[in-house]
Amino acid sequence: MIRRFCLPVAGLLSLAATAAPAQYDGPGPRIQQQGARVVSLSRLSDGDGCVPGNTQGRVVKRNFASNGMTLLNVIIETKDGSRELINIDEEQISKAIPSAQGVIVQGLQSLLKEGNQVVLRAFYCGAAGRVAMLESVRLQGRPRR
Repeated sequence: MIRRFCLPVAGLLSLAATAAPAQYDGPGPRIQQQGARVVSLSRLSDGDGCVPGNTQGRVVKRNFASNGMTLLNVIIETKDGSRELINIDEEQISKAIPSAQGVIVQGLQSLLKEGNQVVLRAFYCGAAGRVAMLESVRLQGRPRR
């Protein structure tokens, strides 16, 4: 009787383990994935001497470096119609191991796709906190196709 009970529990535990999101927690940014899809990124900026803040809204524009791959910044439109420029810290991304860097770049591109509703945490730096550096991002609701 005990044996019958243990087998289904073991099966459920292995099933739960495969459904749990994978996570990279090495140096630099943190990646959370479900399968091959990146569902959130964090620790994208260290925020030394800056003030943290949260925002959410729709991605209305993305700006890439001349290589066409590296995302430099995004513009987020909030519910009240105001827009905010959020910069991406390339130096912080370069601190991740090389195999994780590609996943981070791909994750930023998919999470910050134009039209997506996102929840962001940023560090506001500089004079009067006018320069926003992305610290974390996750989707709010379903991704736009």
